[in-house]
Amino acid sequence: MVRTKLIGPKCSRCCMVTSVWGVVMFLLMGGAYKLHSPALYDDVNINATRIADKEYVYSMYDETGTNCFIVAGVYVAVFFFSLWQFRVNQTLQAYTIR
Repeated sequence: MVRTKLIGPKCSRCCMVTSVWGVVMFLLMGGAYKLHSPALYDDVNINATRIADKEYVYSMYDETGTNCFIVAGVYVAVFFFSLWQFRVNQTLQAYTIR
């Protein structure tokens, strides 16, 4: 195992908590976009001239939902990076002389 310390123990814990929150939030938002939730209408990038085209509006909802799922995947990667750094910091602290 590579023991490269890039961030400290407090930062790694903070990043883990933030990434768990981000994964949950973006999975829920992606699901809501895939269900074409009218509450999220203002957040969808819809061209004003094509607003009457139902298929276009639904495709933009689906595209936004896919983007949310991609961001959730990035947060998963941040979680595993933070977990790795947390464990590196724990093993390095065991070898530190106080």
